Amino acid sequence: MKKIRIALLGFTFVTLFVTNSFAQDRGVRGRDNRETRARSERNEIARNDNRFEKKSDNRPNFEERSNKIGNDRHKSNNNFNNRSSTNPIYINSNNVNRSNRPVTNLNTRNYKKYSHNNYNFYGNNGIYYRKSNNNYIRFSPSVGFRINILPSGYLTINIGNRNPYYFYEGTYYRPVNNYYEVVQAPIGAIVYALPAGYERVNYGGEYLYEFGGTLYQRINNRNGLAYQVVGYLD
Repeated sequence: MKKIRIALLGFTFVTLFVTNSFAQDRGVRGRDNRETRARSERNEIARNDNRFEKKSDNRPNFEERSNKIGNDRHKSNNNFNNRSSTNPIYINSNNVNRSNRPVTNLNTRNYKKYSHNNYNFYGNNGIYYRKSNNNYIRFSPSVGFRINILPSGYLTINIGNRNPYYFYEGTYYRPVNNYYEVVQAPIGAIVYALPAGYERVNYGGEYLYEFGGTLYQRINNRNGLAYQVVGYLD
């Protein structure tokens, strides 16, 4: 009987020893696995950081791009900045190849007839035509022509502390008494669209745009593409 008890105690001791060994081994393996996963995650994060840095290095620097855009805009405006209202550009009108597009189906009954500076012409809401042979072509009234009401859709232009100008379809107006009088386009005025029929003029390698005897330079400002008055046809 004593031998049986000794055998049972021995079996129990062996069982506990083996169980404890397995538990320790599992704990070690579990810790090793956790450490291995942690190292893998750290390595993956490092690889992602390296890839991000490389992509960032390959992209143009935001400040550099901003400076480049600013420099390009400065270049486009540089020539104008060297001009003043007392020194506008003048180009001989004989050097400009006008290609007025005739209108053959203009119904003059829908237009009001005007006469100013020996020209007879027709106007409707700020758009003017005069007769040329058997057709009609776009026309810009000369300085001094007056109307009672501004065309709908006109643009107000403020320059310095002077009274505002009003622009519509290539014509500039200013209030005089109870009228709106056509005036010469003010140097520096900015508009955002030119009427159909403008001409592109090569001025010493720089392209200007002409309509109604006014010369414009294309610029970029805070509102996007625009046209600035820089001179006149002589």
